[in-house]
Amino acid sequence: AATAQDKLFPVSFAAEGTAQIGGVISTNAGGVQVLAYGSMRAQVLGLEVVLPDGRIWNGLRALRKDNTGFDLKQLFIGAEGTLGIITAACLKLSPSVNASAMALVGVSGPQAALGLFQRLRARAGAALTLCEYLARPAMDLGVAHAPGGKLPFAAPAYVLAELSAHDPGAEIIPLLETILAQALEADAATDALIAQSGRERTALLALREAVPEGELAEGGAIKHDIAVPLATIPATVATIEALLTVEYPAARLNIFGHIGDGNLHVNIRPPEGQPLAVLDPVKTVLTAQIEALAVAQGGSFSAEHGIGQSRLPGMRAHKTAVELDLMRALKHALDPQNILNPGKTIPAQEPSPP
Repeated sequence: AATAQDKLFPVSFAAEGTAQIGGVISTNAGGVQVLAYGSMRAQVLGLEVVLPDGRIWNGLRALRKDNTGFDLKQLFIGAEGTLGIITAACLKLSPSVNASAMALVGVSGPQAALGLFQRLRARAGAALTLCEYLARPAMDLGVAHAPGGKLPFAAPAYVLAELSAHDPGAEIIPLLETILAQALEADAATDALIAQSGRERTALLALREAVPEGELAEGGAIKHDIAVPLATIPATVATIEALLTVEYPAARLNIFGHIGDGNLHVNIRPPEGQPLAVLDPVKTVLTAQIEALAVAQGGSFSAEHGIGQSRLPGMRAHKTAVELDLMRALKHALDPQNILNPGKTIPAQEPSPP
């Protein structure tokens, strides 16, 4: 619908083909273009919500500014259906993209990937709309499971980057060529390939999009969705690698994600040829360790995947008593009977000691 109006709905993620708008808002979905456009929260102007008591709140306002009390729509975005059921939304669309250039760049690791992102951002500014990091194991999964997947060159790790412009006459490709040439001359990158057609762009993007599906097809993983300040990405990855080497040497680390906004998917695969179930005895402790490492860096243990039930231990461990009390108070005020999505997102109150 947005395309028909020459507009762009910029929230793009792996499940977008089956997702519904209400669910995307309720989970505050992110994806590969948060760097440029923000998460789903940034796209919502107004909502209509059915409250737990049956009343309907009509907040369908198409305003960019409305400073009249609490911004009530924010209560329901990312609340995972615990406070109300979203039945309609007024969304912000962006101008359509009419010129773009995508490149796959080889780098030596997370430090070089971060440096390349900073170089791209400094030169291209807001034109940088996508910047993804794939460690070599992640890229191998993408190549193996993308339709016709081919790896154009070998590298220890990869950055997939795209520059975009609304003006069809924008000199996007020459700008990207210049930035990457300078990066190669400075040994900030090991190799690079710029897509020369829409078909080549689709093929490069497919390598990134196939990683989660490939991981699942090859037995799955214990998944983590962390975010850390950009400057701490290399140290965070190094600490996680050291943890796996020392305490879980047979497990396989698979790191990929949105390096431009500090969001990394840190997934732990079982040893080669073994089922995911072999990690069950260490799953709880391993997840707690990785989440704690992210929080210790000033980050989050759930960047875009939300809480549901599986991340409730992280909420108990890393949210302050004040934060949890505020969330419980909001839940009780709107849903005193706890009928909407009970047992999700907000940890139950711990019983007082006798």
